[in-house]
Amino acid sequence: MRILFLLLLLLPSVARAEVYISEVAWMGTEVSSSDEWLELYNESNEEINLSGWSVLWDLGQASPKVVELEGSISANGYYLLERTDDNSVPGVTADLVYSGSLGNSGERVLLKNGEQVVEELNFTDSWPAGDNESKQTMQRDGSNWVTAVPTPRSGYSGETHVDEEKEDSEEEELEVVEYLSAHAGGVRISSRRSKQELYLDIGRDRLAVVGAEIVFASSLEDDRGVPLPRYEMSWSFGDGTTVAGKEASHRYLAPGEYVLVGRAGFGRDVGVARANIMVINPEIEIVSATGSIVTLKNNGSHEVNLGGFAVGSEYISQDTIILTGKEISVVMESDIELPAKLFSPLGEVVSEYLVEIKEPEIEIPEITTTTPVPISEVISQEPVRPEKDTSVSDIKDIKTETDVLYKRQSAPGLFDRILDFPRTSTIYIFSLLFK
Repeated sequence: MRILFLLLLLLPSVARAEVYISEVAWMGTEVSSSDEWLELYNESNEEINLSGWSVLWDLGQASPKVVELEGSISANGYYLLERTDDNSVPGVTADLVYSGSLGNSGERVLLKNGEQVVEELNFTDSWPAGDNESKQTMQRDGSNWVTAVPTPRSGYSGETHVDEEKEDSEEEELEVVEYLSAHAGGVRISSRRSKQELYLDIGRDRLAVVGAEIVFASSLEDDRGVPLPRYEMSWSFGDGTTVAGKEASHRYLAPGEYVLVGRAGFGRDVGVARANIMVINPEIEIVSATGSIVTLKNNGSHEVNLGGFAVGSEYISQDTIILTGKEISVVMESDIELPAKLFSPLGEVVSEYLVEIKEPEIEIPEITTTTPVPISEVISQEPVRPEKDTSVSDIKDIKTETDVLYKRQSAPGLFDRILDFPRTSTIYIFSLLFK
C-alpha cells in the first residue's frame, strides 16, 4: 500500500478527469460577439461539487482571467457559463455568469480543481475549431474538436450547416487536385483543398543557379489546421541526395529540372509534399567596372539571383536579382581591382572585364621622292645649238671658258684633258670650232 501511495504522488498533476470542457463559444453569437459562453460536461455517474474549481485564461497577462465555479454538476450532465449576463444564450439558464472575454486568435484555458490542473486547452496560436462568421462553436467529438451548430447543455449533434452547393464545388476542386505523382507510398500530396490526415508545406517552386545554396523549411498541420511542432522530416532533392530535419539546404551541381519531395511523419500518420526546382547556368557578363561600381548584364533567358556570386573577393548580397536582358549596377564595399572578374557560386570565372589602353596616334608626314633621271637619257639628249647668227666674239668667249676649264685639270696631256672633259661639252665645242 505504501508503494502504491508513493506512485500516486508521483503522477503528473495534469490528468484526464470525469469533468471536462465540452464546448466553447469563443466567437459569441449572431446577436453579439460579446455573448460568449463555455460548457462543462460530467461523464461520471455521480454528481460532483464544483466548489474550489476554477476556469482560467489570459495566463500570460499581468491580470489573468479567473472564474471561480460554484454549485455542482449532475451526473452525465452539463454546466453552462455565460459571459456578462444570462442572455448570452437566449432561452437557456446559466449555471454561472462571469466577466472577461476570450481572444478570437486563441487562448490557453485551464480547468482546475484547487491547485490540480484537471484539463488544459493549449490553443495560443489559434482555436482548432469554431467559425467567427457563421458563429458555429468549438465542440468536443471524442478526442477531437469540431466546428458545429451551437448545442448549449447538449452534446455534439453532428450538424454543421454546410451548403450543399459549396460541398459539391469542393468535391469538383478535389478532382482537379488529383494528379499522377511518382513519389513512393500511397499518401496524397498535401493540399489545402484535399482531405488528408496531415498537411505538409515545404514552400513554393524555385528557380536557382548551379552551385547556389537553396534553403528549405517545412511546417506540418493536422486535418483541423492545428500546427504540429514535433514531427520527423526527410527531404529528397531529386538528384540522388537526401537529408533529415525540419529545415534543409542544398546546392545543385548541374542544370536541370528537379522534383523536391518532402516527407513528414507524426506518429503513424505521414504527410507528403513536392515542389519543382529549376536550376540554370547563368549568362552574366561584366559590362564595365569603375571604382567600386560594377555593371552587370544578364544575357540568359531567366532572371538570376546574384546571391553567392562574387566580384573579385567580395560577395554580392543575397536577393540581388537581375532580369532577363537587363543591366544593373552593383555597388561594392571597396574599389574593384582590374581586370575585374565575376565568380559563380562554385568559384568559376563567369566573366572578366579587361581595360583597353589606347596608344596615342602619331601622324607620319608624307615624304615625296624624286625619281632619278637615267644617264642614258642625259647622253641621248640633243645639245643646245646657238642660233646661226652667233658672232665670233661669242665663239671666242666659249673658247676662253673652255681654256680656263682645261687649265683646271690636273692631267698634263691635252688628250687626257679632253677625255676628262664631259663628252657632251667636248662634242659641242668642236662642233662650234669647225662649223
